[in-house]
Amino acid sequence: MKRALALFGVGVLALVLEGAVATIVPPPFCPDFSLLVVIAIALHWQRAASGLLLAFVLGYAADLISGSLLGQHALLRLFVFVGVRITSRRLNFRGGLPLAAFAGAVILIYGVVLLAVTGFFAGPAELHWSWLVDQLVHALMGALFAPMTLACVTWVSTWLDEDEGARRTLELTPRGRVT
Repeated sequence: MKRALALFGVGVLALVLEGAVATIVPPPFCPDFSLLVVIAIALHWQRAASGLLLAFVLGYAADLISGSLLGQHALLRLFVFVGVRITSRRLNFRGGLPLAAFAGAVILIYGVVLLAVTGFFAGPAELHWSWLVDQLVHALMGALFAPMTLACVTWVSTWLDEDEGARRTLELTPRGRVT
């Protein structure tokens, strides 16, 4: 429970950080930190049901903050969580470069699907080549910050691991006495 609450806090801090960075730099150069946290949780989290709930809540928080269609990010973050979990079973993301390339691809696909869902409910938008360039830059920026985000989520998760934590191990001496 502590770990889930801490990772929820990390996700909310990622949303706040994303909003703060968006006021300083142009939108395509602002990485989607909260989506990177969901990707990191999908790669690190062991229990699928609680991870799905965490991804949904972080997506819903992104919906509330961004002002987009309510439930749009929540639904897409669920798909991202499931897709990353399925993909991570077959591929090795232990290095920074494979993780960055994978996160960039996920962010690019996420942007295209987000545009399609928005177009379905709000009507099709007029697309220009600049939109694709912006999406590619956005995916590249997300790819640059993916290894650092995964390291942060892994550190918080390991630090608050309920199975290990600060429990003292029981050691037996050669004579059978407990220390």
